[in-house]
Amino acid sequence: MIVYIGGVSGVGKTTIIESVEKLAMANNLKIERATVKEILCDLAGVKTVEEYRCLPEEIRSSLHSEATNRIYEIDCINSKTVRLYDGHFCSLNPYNGNEIVRPIRFDDRKHLVAIIVLIANPEVIFRRRIFDFNMRKDRHIVDVDFITREQQREIEVAQIYERNINIPLYILKNEGNISEINNEIFNLIKDIIKKET
Repeated sequence: MIVYIGGVSGVGKTTIIESVEKLAMANNLKIERATVKEILCDLAGVKTVEEYRCLPEEIRSSLHSEATNRIYEIDCINSKTVRLYDGHFCSLNPYNGNEIVRPIRFDDRKHLVAIIVLIANPEVIFRRRIFDFNMRKDRHIVDVDFITREQQREIEVAQIYERNINIPLYILKNEGNISEINNEIFNLIKDIIKKET
């Protein structure tokens, strides 16, 4: 079972996924982070996530389909574990206006059980990107209006998924209270597990 957690860069997906994974371990639930980053590094022929992030967006995007295939293969072997897939539905290039949209795949219907899109105040995301810039060169430093458009487009593409694959979509606000959003997502995933088993 895969729960796809989308949202723009800097919204807090990775931090929340790591926290939910710890909550699951403490509660003996089979919820884990999908190993997307490790698979992408392997496909790109790089050793670290930092090296991977320095690759051009077009190269990184070209690897996602095969990475998803590998995650789905893992899911076929053990479908009782919920895997939290950290990703984007859409990315906008602020320099040339190009948009890369995650395509809907036939296999998505078999593996995805829910979509969660995290959103946050665009000003907060902007500050996070500024703060992280020395460590995260892949994060574009753009204005708040651009981040607002990025978030809106992420939601629109996720809604297309919801309609076409017929799986639930949850749009959750990460307002800075980490404990609250972690618990909200954790409880949501527990409910999903109950429905699926």
